[in-house]
Amino acid sequence: MDDSTPNNLDSKPPQKNACVSCARPCDFSLRVASVRSRKRPADEDIHARLHRYEELLRKNNIDFGPSDDWIHTTVKQQDDSSYTLQTAPSSTPSVPKNTNAQRNWWAELSEELKNPTEQLPPPRTHEDPPSVESSVPTSPETAALLFGMQRGSRYAKSHPLPGMIFKFWQFFLDYINPLIKVIHAPTMQREILKAMDNLQEVDKSLEVLLFSIYTIVVASISAADCLSMFACERAPLLAQFRNATQQALIDADFLRTAEFKVLQALLLFMLCDPNSEESFILSTVSVRLAERLGIVGKDNPELSFFENEMRLRAWWQIVFLDARAAMARPNVSTSVTAAEMDEVRLPYNVNDSELYPEMSGPPLENGRITDMVCCIMKYDAHRIMRQSKLFPAHARRWVDFEMSLSDKDKLIDLVDKVYQEKYVQHCDPKIPLHSLAIHLAKVGISRMIFRAHHPRNNPEHADPQESDLVFLHSVRLIEYDNSIRHTKFPQQLLRHLIAKTQLDALICVLTGLQQRTVGELVENAWKQIEIFYRDHISLVDETENTLYKAMGDLALKAWQTRASVVRLQTKPDFISRLLHKRNSQYAMTTGPHNTSIEFSEAPSIPKDQDYTAPASLVATPTERHPLDTPEVDWSFWDGLLADPGFGSYGQEILGYNFGP
Repeated sequence: MDDSTPNNLDSKPPQKNACVSCARPCDFSLRVASVRSRKRPADEDIHARLHRYEELLRKNNIDFGPSDDWIHTTVKQQDDSSYTLQTAPSSTPSVPKNTNAQRNWWAELSEELKNPTEQLPPPRTHEDPPSVESSVPTSPETAALLFGMQRGSRYAKSHPLPGMIFKFWQFFLDYINPLIKVIHAPTMQREILKAMDNLQEVDKSLEVLLFSIYTIVVASISAADCLSMFACERAPLLAQFRNATQQALIDADFLRTAEFKVLQALLLFMLCDPNSEESFILSTVSVRLAERLGIVGKDNPELSFFENEMRLRAWWQIVFLDARAAMARPNVSTSVTAAEMDEVRLPYNVNDSELYPEMSGPPLENGRITDMVCCIMKYDAHRIMRQSKLFPAHARRWVDFEMSLSDKDKLIDLVDKVYQEKYVQHCDPKIPLHSLAIHLAKVGISRMIFRAHHPRNNPEHADPQESDLVFLHSVRLIEYDNSIRHTKFPQQLLRHLIAKTQLDALICVLTGLQQRTVGELVENAWKQIEIFYRDHISLVDETENTLYKAMGDLALKAWQTRASVVRLQTKPDFISRLLHKRNSQYAMTTGPHNTSIEFSEAPSIPKDQDYTAPASLVATPTERHPLDTPEVDWSFWDGLLADPGFGSYGQEILGYNFGP
């Protein structure tokens, strides 16, 4: 073909007057050929295409046999299961007689013919559960954004020995599962026994659930218990299992999987530390994952009763965890509104032994205490309050609406009545779980009374009777907290079950003891305060913490008042330690020749209106007022309790969060 010949594939000559000849408006837009979506061919389609290409090669007298006399290939192995074919020029090429052979026919073949196995979907195995379809492509490493890890780790060697696995499971069964009830114990135990035969072949969804169980067990025991039970230091063991659980979640593709076990594992992982920043973020993620799996608190007719019941248990726990996270953060809303939960039924109050996968309907509830008691009590309190006409539909907390104090008391009495008649009177205090349920019921009622009658919420009811009521329930809250804290049940889960008001109650007790010096309630108050300080040594040792220092000043002033009226032989240990800390700090600022601080030298407490916080809490070389704290200035204390500097999440102090 001559170079001057125009390269025009159209047989018709170009028209000079296109607008006139075509009799239609000119269109100057670029026409882009549509991209056809490539479909993955089936095996039969690929074989048919290969056969057609072989026929074309035969017609052109081209040898397509295994001979390697004109093209060289190198095979690169990948992951023991796939490979790619790369071409390279031959060092001694031979020129066939047929001129058509001068072209690299193999190189011109489509990719699907070069590597037909790469075009087929990978075979699905028991380790690869189906994923929920999404119209938006998702990178397989998206989950790593949350944990900063990569796929591909194998952790069969990270599993404990079978005998140790059973220890983990037994502790989980006795002390953790009764507080959360998201795992059906009989079914899970059968799967664990089966998995222990070959841990390397366990599917990914069960594996991540196993690692989450290991993690929450280690997170729930003390360092001494960990050493005695597993012969390992707690800190490195917890770090190992946390990392393994995170990696297992990524490998299970937890953001896209349709496996319910993976969601259960994520929930257990969050409950290892429900007050952490990580759990704060993941709580919202878990709500979205549950909704994507169709878990929204309503029974799915396509699922069995057993599956619906276990999903409902998980949904209540997820929503409860998300609500706790939102309450600890100002201006953060829950992912699921209280009104939406009004339509969700409670889980059945039955034991795990009464549930089994093959059951066709719900078991009979007969009003007895079951292993669901701790969970069902908490959920039932929500139902009682929401169904009451006294509680507005939009409200989530006391501060969300205006209600008279008498109406609040009526609502609290209603909850207390249901608790007593439905749960507490059927509990046996000798059974650890029943004893815990009794204490949780008491904590719930005292907490509601304490918040409803607190001076910050009811300044117009500041009379002696109200003061006595608040003091009574402040002491009870500290006492119940001390009792619950000394059980073997995991503390991070107990703090998750109850609202975090302990320090607020302690402030009220210490303030009240400045006016109360004798009586049975006063004696019990000092006993409970001593236990509380003994279990929380940071209240004394962290001298740079403004809140703890202010509370220590309250404690010293209360003891000064008591010592001036009652003849006492000894001081409580925490009072002696507080005085020692104050004297040490005072000596550092004023010099070694000054006398130590004694109760008789302490200045009087100024009135609230004369007090400027927090300047009076900071000792200077010319001032000696370690006890100089206002009697009660709730705006001052609220400012300390809400200071973001105290704790990394939701003003967490001593492991407790403070919501309104």
